[in-house]
Amino acid sequence: MELKLTIFLWLLGFAVYSQSPIIDYNSTDGSRYTIINNTLDHSSSGANIVWDFTSLTKSGESTDTYNNATPQESADYPNTTNVFTSIKNGAAVKFFYSNNGGAFSITGFEGEGLILNYNNSSQGGNALIGNFPLSYTMPITINTDNVAGNFNYIPFSVNGTFTGTVTSEVDAHGTLTVSGTDITSFSGAVTRLKIIQDLNLSLANGKIIQTTYNYYNDSNGDLIFRTSTLEITSFLFNDTSEITESLLEETLGGATKTNNSKITLSIYPNPVRNSLSFNFPDNINIFETKIFDIMGKQILSSKTSLGNTNINTLKSGTYILTVLTSKGVLSRKFIKE
Repeated sequence: MELKLTIFLWLLGFAVYSQSPIIDYNSTDGSRYTIINNTLDHSSSGANIVWDFTSLTKSGESTDTYNNATPQESADYPNTTNVFTSIKNGAAVKFFYSNNGGAFSITGFEGEGLILNYNNSSQGGNALIGNFPLSYTMPITINTDNVAGNFNYIPFSVNGTFTGTVTSEVDAHGTLTVSGTDITSFSGAVTRLKIIQDLNLSLANGKIIQTTYNYYNDSNGDLIFRTSTLEITSFLFNDTSEITESLLEETLGGATKTNNSKITLSIYPNPVRNSLSFNFPDNINIFETKIFDIMGKQILSSKTSLGNTNINTLKSGTYILTVLTSKGVLSRKFIKE
């Protein structure tokens, strides 16, 4: 009896602390965030971490939007397919990026007086964050990408070139609790993506280090909490800024996250036994489908333009369908009976 109870408690603990893969890097189009006024400790990493971010205070709001890149933006920032804009207290921060079949790479950045153009492909070029979905593993998988390009720091009217690395890792999962004055409360399981940009500038012994922590809600994939610290040091100028944001409005459970989340990925039946069907508006082309298990391992893939895929070889369980379309990559969970 005691052995059975021990096994039961172990299984219960696994169920509480199990983590889901991060389906994609982005927040959901139109998400609103509360800007936090507190300095928080993000140093803990590993499995089953408890983050208690309570007694928070609000200093403003931000809104995320996503658009397809214009021809001029694609010319200015080579390989750009989409543009993410965050309006923070009336000021715009823009990330230019490429999303190719789940491979997410930053191509440019504009904000906080800084412009970065990752355009030197001969020395690295675009900053690969990872091939999504990404999962927490042991040992932790670390992706390091060499990057190079041009920079312009507007407050000091200086410009030049940069080289360096971008390192990303799903470094932790556990339970996040968020609450405070004028803060939307949250308590639940999350998985965290950590990204460090370490760039060397071509003048004045300059250096840029940006550290980002993104916390994703395991139940629906929402980017629930995030913080970014930007440090610029040199002989000529020094500057440090930090911004922390907590999701103000959660999307509905199971909502699709995509480069243009106004597009809905509908799947049926769910749960499913043999054939999983999905559809989009008529003006969207389907190029490829992939299926991942709950730990982020690719199980099936198919080059197809059809709105269905055969899953009768899968074992019973929870999976993620990812569809590459002419409007971006969309994903959704389903259950195989």
